[in-house]
Amino acid sequence: MPKQQIKIMKARASISPDRSKIVLDSQIQIRHWTKHLGVTQQELARAIERVGSSAAAVRKELAFKTASESK
Repeated sequence: MPKQQIKIMKARASISPDRSKIVLDSQIQIRHWTKHLGVTQQELARAIERVGSSAAAVRKELAFKTASESK
């Protein structure tokens, strides 16, 4: 393997994901967030459409939705 490719792989491995944002670019991420938040993929996608990809904003939106439905 060329040295340049090894450097790129190491750089990518050292970059930690931004956990403050919800990114649905892989099935692993989708499974993580739906399980973590206790919602379906469609519910998660709708919440992101409404409030953006901020994990805090999505949590707040989903909590508001849940509270509204229980009344």
